[in-house]
Amino acid sequence: MKKISLRHIILFLITLCLLFSSACGTKNKGDETTQPLDKMINGLLSEDTGLYKSAFPPDYITALTEELSKIGENIDTLISNAFKGGLDAHVVNYGDDTRINYILISKEPMTQEELNEPYWDYYITDYNIPVGDITEAFKANFDLTVKGDESGSTKRAVYKLLKIDGIWYVHPESFLNMFSG
Repeated sequence: MKKISLRHIILFLITLCLLFSSACGTKNKGDETTQPLDKMINGLLSEDTGLYKSAFPPDYITALTEELSKIGENIDTLISNAFKGGLDAHVVNYGDDTRINYILISKEPMTQEELNEPYWDYYITDYNIPVGDITEAFKANFDLTVKGDESGSTKRAVYKLLKIDGIWYVHPESFLNMFSG
């Protein structure tokens, strides 16, 4: 069982700041596979933890919620605090009126071998992606643009997008590294 430490929270906030140092744009340009990225962004900007969590496979969110509760943490509180910290940092760096947009640059189908690759998770050591339930999967390259009323920036990010039970999700590896791509 892992404990949530100040270090973990700081790492999470740093990844939010990386997003906020990313760029601007006027409209998201993607396809049906990018719907979970819309949920991540809109959840962050509206500080809606439910919307944000819906970008990830439900079994992962359930496992993460259970793991956090073992150490007395609430997933929604953790995410809300991270949103606030990240958005506050964005205001300092870019000004008010946060906007985050993306453009899908390219995507490549993921192989079975890639889907089975282990990944490091901050909180769950025994979670495995339900590879047998994935009907499609892509590694997608995006240009992420973050802009405030004073400045903005753009960066390239890569996300793994998974289709499970007919719904697109972002790979859990991006949960606490939401915009580091």
